[in-house]
Amino acid sequence: MRKKQSAIIFFVLVVFLLSLSHPNSSLAATSTSLFKSKYPKQTIRTYVKVDLDKDHKSETVILTKQGKLYLVKGSKITYVAKGLIFEDADTPKLSVFNPAKGEYQIITRNSWMPGSERAVVYRMQKGKLVRTLDVTGDISIRISKNKIYQVWKKYRMNGGWDPVTVVYTWDNHKHKFIAKGVRP
Repeated sequence: MRKKQSAIIFFVLVVFLLSLSHPNSSLAATSTSLFKSKYPKQTIRTYVKVDLDKDHKSETVILTKQGKLYLVKGSKITYVAKGLIFEDADTPKLSVFNPAKGEYQIITRNSWMPGSERAVVYRMQKGKLVRTLDVTGDISIRISKNKIYQVWKKYRMNGGWDPVTVVYTWDNHKHKFIAKGVRP
C-alpha cells in the first residue's frame, strides 16, 4: 500500500513539473501574472504572444478593458497607447499581422455599426512599439495576407457616394506602408 501511495505521489509530481516546464504555458502565465501584479487596477481584455524583434523570444502584447495597450518583454512592461476602446464601438480585436517575411506587427481593430472600422498598426522599433498606420474606413477595413484595404465613401457633388478603396502594402526597405488609390 505504501509503495502505491508513493508511486501516485511521484506520478503527480512529475506531471506537475512537466506542466510548469512547457514553454508556452509558463511564458503566458508569467507575462500576464507579472502584468497583473504591477497593474492590479487594469483588467486584461485580450493578449497575443509573438516574436516582434526577432530575438527568438516571444513578447506579449496586452489590451486592457480600460483601452490601454502594453508590451511585456521579459520582466519589463512598457505602456504603449491609450484610447483604443470606444464606448459606442464593438469589442476591439488584437491580432498579429505578417506583411513581409520576418516582419510581424500588431493590429488593433474597432468597428461601429453600420460599417465603420478603425485599424491601428504597431511595429517594434528599438525595443518599443511604434504606431505605423492609423486608418478609418467608412465602409470597412479588410486585412488580407500582406495588405490592408481601406474602403471609404467618396461623396458626389450632386448627392450620393461611391465606394473607394485604398490599398496599403508594407515596404520592407523603407519600413513604412505605401498607399495606392485615392486617400480620404
